Amino acid sequence: MTTERVPTLDAYIAAAKGRLMIVYDVKDGSQRETFAHIEKAGAADEAIFFYECVDQMLARAIAPFRDRVVTIPIMFGKDGPLAPAVARCPSNPAGWAHVKWSDGDWIRDVAADQAHHPVRLWTATMFPQDNAGEDDALALKDPDAVWGAQIRAGARMIMTNQPTALMRYLRKPAGS
Repeated sequence: MTTERVPTLDAYIAAAKGRLMIVYDVKDGSQRETFAHIEKAGAADEAIFFYECVDQMLARAIAPFRDRVVTIPIMFGKDGPLAPAVARCPSNPAGWAHVKWSDGDWIRDVAADQAHHPVRLWTATMFPQDNAGEDDALALKDPDAVWGAQIRAGARMIMTNQPTALMRYLRKPAGS
């Protein structure tokens, strides 16, 4: 046990204000209340809200403030081809999607479709269940097979627990 208290949401927002963006992956129906705290702190331009594309309750919950913060729908490979899902689930700014997939061919299909239906992808490599096993552990062994493949598929944001290794990979000259 500890005598330390868990900081409030307002304390987190205040600590981050002007320094970094916070991702809010709220799934309990408190999106409007959470946004009210963000807006009160004047931090709407430093907030990113995720919502699951297939969850209409979450989509409705963020609709009243979607145009005042960055909102990125989470889309799963099992939801089918990416382009129709992006059309169904708006983001702000338009054309963004946080993607998770369990079939390695899905991300390659997304890459092949980018010329016809460009989407700016947000991916995550921390957990193998989010990316068909193409995770940080594999990226440390073969960064081009993981991070490179995601970038070629349209990834513009990659969440990782290996930021130093990712930055090293990104700094390498092409083809080396």
